[in-house]
Amino acid sequence: MQTYDVVGMYVQGFSGARYEPEAREMLYSSLAEPDGEQVAYDYGLVGSGAGILSLPFLPAYKHWPKAWPCPGQTTGDCVSHAGKNCGIVLIGVECEIAEPDPVSFQVEEWPTVTADAEAQGVVACENIYGYRGHSGQGASCDRLISYVISVGGIMLRQNYPELGVDFSRYNASIGIKWGGSNPPSNINEEGKKHQIRAATDCSNFQVVRDFVANGYPIWACSGLGWSSSRDENGYSKRQGGWSHSWVVDGFDDRPATVQKYGFPLFHYNHDWGAWNGGGRDVRDSADRVPADQRLEWIQKGIVNEATGNIMICGGSFWGDARLLDSCDCTAMSNMNGWPRRTLNYMLI
Repeated sequence: MQTYDVVGMYVQGFSGARYEPEAREMLYSSLAEPDGEQVAYDYGLVGSGAGILSLPFLPAYKHWPKAWPCPGQTTGDCVSHAGKNCGIVLIGVECEIAEPDPVSFQVEEWPTVTADAEAQGVVACENIYGYRGHSGQGASCDRLISYVISVGGIMLRQNYPELGVDFSRYNASIGIKWGGSNPPSNINEEGKKHQIRAATDCSNFQVVRDFVANGYPIWACSGLGWSSSRDENGYSKRQGGWSHSWVVDGFDDRPATVQKYGFPLFHYNHDWGAWNGGGRDVRDSADRVPADQRLEWIQKGIVNEATGNIMICGGSFWGDARLLDSCDCTAMSNMNGWPRRTLNYMLI
């Protein structure tokens, strides 16, 4: 099944993101801090994203420019793709910050993947989808969030011969096969080495804005659909409905943007390949590109040579941030990543 068939399937009412009350109860009862609004107050995040452009997808996009858009879905596994994209964003943010992990105390490094694996999306989604708990298509967002923070975790696009599975290339049949029985225990144990440790609910778009501004991707699920046509700055209007899951990994609350559109924008990133068309320039973003790196970024295809603006990846778009109030949004944080192989300084 090709990507365009999956898009049509969602447009026609397919439920890729399913609501399961039991899964939500299981997830929320396991979270140490489930109320994101309270977490934002407790950790001093409130208002931190107001009036600014936040692009937490950018570190991973700079390092792995071919990761998005990766090959589009071939089945109803959008929820697992959202999870793997949260993992990619967190890897990028934490490697860019280059500070000791708060739990392991290790400074984390970019994991090594092949060029082919980069083009296949860097992180596997099959093990995540395999935990959906049934043999049909679609999955509960809450159930798969539980998987990456407790039952299993994040795995790379590589061959794991010792586990008897090859994740080098996207192969939806693997996740499909495991759905009725869950992934094998050895897969889950390997995934646990790189879990996303924390999640919290974001009840409105302002809370989403402040978490995104601090580098936390949002695992989102909704019934909202969007136009396949972007304007010159990558904005798409709401259109139709999809029972779909995706990641919020950017937010534009700058006054000029709000004045232009009448509302702030959020970045909608998912794995439907290059299914849409139109502009990709991030509005007036040239000041974010270091002068000594501009040529490199142009060569990587993430900066428009003609305008100097950063570009969002193909297949993604900007949407009306107010509509996030109608979505289920969960901020993901603190991933147990890959330790640096050599430290060239002492941490005192």
